[in-house]
Amino acid sequence: MHDDMPNHTSFAWRDKKWFVDTPENKQFPAAINLPEPFNRQESGLKHAISLTGEDGMFGASSGGKANADALYLLPYLNKGITVKDMHEVRNISHDDNGYQVNVRDIQNKRDYSIAAPKVVLAAGTMNTVKILCDSQDNKTLNLMPGLGKGFGTNGDCMATWKPSGGQYNSSLGTPVHGKLVVDGQADEVTILSAGIETPPMPAWLPNMLKNKVQDTGGNFQLVAMAPDDANGVVKFENGRLKLDYSIKENPVFEKVFSALDKITTQTGGKVKFDRKTAMTAHPLGGARIADSDREGVVDGKGEVYNNPGLFITDGSVLPRATGAPPTLSIAAWSSYVASKIIEKIDPQLINKPENKMITAIVTYKPDPSKTMEDVNNAFKNSIPLFSSVRGLKKKIYCFDEEAFQGTSVYLWESKEAAEACYGSTTFQEAFKKSFGAVPEITFIPALQIVEND
Repeated sequence: MHDDMPNHTSFAWRDKKWFVDTPENKQFPAAINLPEPFNRQESGLKHAISLTGEDGMFGASSGGKANADALYLLPYLNKGITVKDMHEVRNISHDDNGYQVNVRDIQNKRDYSIAAPKVVLAAGTMNTVKILCDSQDNKTLNLMPGLGKGFGTNGDCMATWKPSGGQYNSSLGTPVHGKLVVDGQADEVTILSAGIETPPMPAWLPNMLKNKVQDTGGNFQLVAMAPDDANGVVKFENGRLKLDYSIKENPVFEKVFSALDKITTQTGGKVKFDRKTAMTAHPLGGARIADSDREGVVDGKGEVYNNPGLFITDGSVLPRATGAPPTLSIAAWSSYVASKIIEKIDPQLINKPENKMITAIVTYKPDPSKTMEDVNNAFKNSIPLFSSVRGLKKKIYCFDEEAFQGTSVYLWESKEAAEACYGSTTFQEAFKKSFGAVPEITFIPALQIVEND
């Protein structure tokens, strides 16, 4: 990470005194914690922050913004998961044998069905609600009286801001820069700053228009959020969703607009946004959790009322707005629903995690120039380092003075964690410096462990 590229706005503009200083622990996490010791060059991971001006809220060619496909789907492609791209789910039907997911293969222009005893909908709020509405309209799913209720926009307001007094490139740094706060801003309002990358433009585009588009690099995208009343309704008419939602019926928007106006006043840079049209990056609700099918669609375990075996794990289930990015709330809900599905299939599985622990036996013969004092000092100096290594459960230092040979026993959470440590340049260089030797490493599965007080 490049120290000159801060990932939160209050620090970036500290010399201007435009924003209230926001402590690091009040910022939303903007990076993934990597295991230590970690060697970026060996891993092949690209830098998380752009120095080339190619990053923005919609992506990062430098690798600064990894997408969900790469993080969550790719690792499981070799473990049994099948991904069907260029497919669109039209609706779902239910019978005594389970469910039929009716899909359209867009690339090959054909329709077919996929059978499954259980189905989990995680298509995002608008797509999930549309699939359910279409299925209910075609009577392929049992009635869901609460479908469409409790829709909200998370109080989102999308804005652009061009800072005054200088030229700024918003596409440098992390794609999302962090949270910012202005004096007098209501506590329930959250504002995030993000970069706007300059899109590629065709050669035939007039120069005047090209220059105007390229000028967006000096603008910042602001996303303001606050917990709205989630009092909207989603209807399904002629195969299309129709939203009944009003900014006027959600008073929190006045606080959102006021906060954005304060940025204009306090920075001198104009903040532009629409006060009349609701625009959101975080649509929520419409298939919300409720105590009954009259008020919602799913129960407390994520299962759709009147349709056993059908579950929902996206933002459409949230009964209230988070007033902040809902990603972690949705992830927590998804994990919870998954545990309930597993528990229903086999209650023992939920309490029997797969044992992946591994024992590593590391043997070595120090260089003859080393003394026992050198060995003991190396042991003591390494303790703080190994105390912070991720995945290491226990380490025992052993040494046979007569044979002048060392043996260390490690207990790891997994072989992957062990290999990440031993394969790193940090470990290899430190070991050679301490003992003047290259260790031999043997892995043995840890099947049972007894620990006495």
